[in-house]
Amino acid sequence: MKKKFGLAVLLAAFAALVLPAMAAAATVGEVAGGLEEKAGELDMVWVAVATVLVFLMQAGFTALESGLVRSKNSINVAIKNFASFLVAASLFWVFGYGLMFGSSEGGLIGTTSFLFEQDSAFLTAFFLFQVGFVVSLGLLADTFLVRALLEAAGRAT
Repeated sequence: MKKKFGLAVLLAAFAALVLPAMAAAATVGEVAGGLEEKAGELDMVWVAVATVLVFLMQAGFTALESGLVRSKNSINVAIKNFASFLVAASLFWVFGYGLMFGSSEGGLIGTTSFLFEQDSAFLTAFFLFQVGFVVSLGLLADTFLVRALLEAAGRAT
């Protein structure tokens, strides 16, 4: 009995909330047109959120590497990671984006879009997303390289 009563209440709530909204809605074409206009803005917001998450990876790698060294060296790790960020982001801005996403004759290596400069907000967000990955993966590779060199020299902490 309780299950039937609960189902009846649920159906009544659905009818009271959804059916008037469906009746007031315009045609399906008008609703779809409004969604297409907002899709580009929503895409840019999603890329911006993903960019923030990717840049947080760099902070996580810095914290991980700082935890692997003695406390007196943790500021050196942070400075090294920041310097690595600046170098990697600058080199990607000058060369990397053009090589990866520039137009090309054979379809392998880009020959345009060096020194990235765009008026499009979406392309700027996409560029920052790519910079985040280049820098984070560069830091990760740099961390492992330094660790391997220290272990080979017998001075790993």
